[in-house]
Order: sequence, then structure tokens, then C-alpha cells
Amino acid sequence: MGDLIYDDYLRTLNLVTIDLKSEEFKNFLYKSIQLYFFWKKFFEKNDIKSVVISHNVYLLGLLSRLAIGREMPVYTTGMTNIQFLSKKNERKNSHYENYKKIFKKIDSRLKIKLLNYAKKNLEERFSGKKDIKILLDRHTDRKIYSVKKSNKTILEKNNKIKVLVAAHQFNDAVHAYGNFFFSDFYEWMDFLGKCTYKTNYDWYIKFHPAEFESNLKHINYFKEKYPSFKVLPADVTNTDLIKEKINVVLTVYGSIGYEYPLFNIPVINATNNGAHKSFNFNIYPRNIKHYRSILLNLKKVKPVKIKKEKIYIYYLMRHLMEYNLLDNFKKILTEQKSKYYTEEVYNVFLKQFNRKKNKEIIKIYDNFLKSRKFRIFAENLTKKSKLIFFN
Repeated sequence: MGDLIYDDYLRTLNLVTIDLKSEEFKNFLYKSIQLYFFWKKFFEKNDIKSVVISHNVYLLGLLSRLAIGREMPVYTTGMTNIQFLSKKNERKNSHYENYKKIFKKIDSRLKIKLLNYAKKNLEERFSGKKDIKILLDRHTDRKIYSVKKSNKTILEKNNKIKVLVAAHQFNDAVHAYGNFFFSDFYEWMDFLGKCTYKTNYDWYIKFHPAEFESNLKHINYFKEKYPSFKVLPADVTNTDLIKEKINVVLTVYGSIGYEYPLFNIPVINATNNGAHKSFNFNIYPRNIKHYRSILLNLKKVKPVKIKKEKIYIYYLMRHLMEYNLLDNFKKILTEQKSKYYTEEVYNVFLKQFNRKKNKEIIKIYDNFLKSRKFRIFAENLTKKSKLIFFN
């Protein structure tokens, strides 16, 4: 439960790392342990058949961990997804290593259509439009990609290696994908800062536009501590950086890991168990020692040459094949004024509601529950999407 306490503490108190000696942390730890024993006793005293939760991160994840330990069925649910959690797959964010195997089972003609569908959606993102990933992401009016490059020159005009640090929200479910080489993003950034003293690169830090203001005070600390860090303005797009030929990108597990390789730009992850490791279009160091060695010798890291089809398969399986409850889902997300999980979505659901459709939905979920598979997969190209339950 350590990762759950860690992440909840950072999020609840809006901190970026933990001071183990602070009284504030000791009190939080004590209350977290109390909560653990509360739920442990609750499961022992009550005849609980199953647990259904929205997230398996933060202290809410205690419920799923305890239930899984007692071999109860646990489900994380949302409008666009449902996962069956078990000892085999105890995290919602898992199972990515099986994407290729599952894709192979799809009919050949359908594969071609699906890959074109993925390519089209990614091209929409790169042209400045909102694909499904951006529509479901944190809201921002700023562009992540754009058709036109900015008139300003972003990168320094010299022969130095240009390194982009694709920074993460410092306290947003840090361990949602499991452990990485550092305890948190603060320690990762501090490690990179120390590397700046041993290298002669140009180091640029970029946050997701929606997270820029909330991270600014934290990143200014690193900027002062490590003068080689240059924090990019919020309106700088990935299009700008790609066209100005950034050389290499650093991330822990960001989506940038499948975006930049499409432009032959290498991405190095600060973990050895990332979501797309099995696809081999990123660099995954073996351990922190190997990670340091790669960073100090970036001149040896060459532009990547990959089959773009691998990225299309990963993006397809990750973002385009979830079964969801609404028809014309992308159109709804594009048109609605506020975030997708507000009351607007319930109004849309009620407008689409009818007895026949409701029976179909209940049947789909009933079959999924009986299957005890990890996830519902839907090809989402026709009105009657073919559904597959898979482990």
C-alpha cells in the first residue's frame, strides 16, 4: 500500500515529494494505516461479493488491493472503459504487453481499416485538431500540436544536443503505472538537473499546457537550482519543437513516447516497464545506472527508424478500442462545452436511452462479468461494434 499512501499524500497536500521526517507526513501515514485496518475489518465483518470503483490509485486503491487479496472480483469502471482486476492484473493501467498478440487475432481486412482509422486520428492530433486522447485529457484551450510553426525561434542556434524533458504533473497519481527509477517526479527532475552539470547539452522543459500554471512554482525551483534548464512557455507546441529538430526526448511514461518516434525522434523512458516497451519504439534503460550512462552519452543515441504500423497498433489498442456507453462519442466530446465527466454526459445518455439499447448494454456487461476477462475490446468502426473480452 506504500505507493497508494505516497500518491495520496502528494495529491492531498499539493506537494511534490515526501519529507519522511515531517510531522505532517507522520500524521498522514498514521491515518492511512487506520484507514487500511478500517477496510480490512469491514471486509471481515461483511459478506461482500464484489468491489466496483472508479480508480485504483490513491487511497481509494486500498479497497481494490484488499478485495483482490481476498480473491473478490474487482472492477474499475468509467463511461469509456471497464476492467476486471485480479492478482494477475491488479492495476487498471496494465496489460499493454498483450496488445500485439490481441491485434494478431483480428480479421485481416478489419486490421487494415483499423490501422487507417488510427493513422487518421493521430494525423488529426498532429494537425492541431483534437483526437480522442486530447478530448479525454485535461482541458486546455492551448494547442498541443498545430498546423503552423510559431514565428519565434524556440531552440538555441548552436551545435549542442537539444534535449526535451517532457515533464509530468508533479503529484498526479505518480505510481499509476507502477514503480519507475525514482520515488517521484521531483526526484527524477533533480536527477536530470545533476546530469546538466556533466553534459554540454541544451536542456528544455515542457509541461502539458493544461498543467503549466500549476507546475510553474515547482519548476522555477529547479530552474534556479540548475541554470541549464530552460522552461518553455505554455504556448510552445510540439510542432514547433519537431520542426526545429529537437534531438531527444525524456519522459517517464508520457504519451509523447509514441508521438515523437513517428518523426524519427528518440524517446528515453525513466523506467524499464513502460506501457509500450514490447513495441520497441522507445529506449527503455535496464536500470538507473544504465539510464545515467545513456543520458551522459546522448551523442550515441541515433534518430529512430521504426515501422510506423507499430505505433498505430499501440495507439489503436490504447485509445480507440474501448467499449463505451454512448453513440457518436467523439462527436459528443467535441461539441460539449465542458469536461466529459460533467453532468452533460448524463443528459446525453438519457437522450439516447431506450429499452432495447438498455437491454443490449446489460447483456454486454453481464457477459463480461461472466467471462472474468480483463477488458472489453470494441472495433468501433460500425454501429454494431464487434466485442471481444480478453485477458
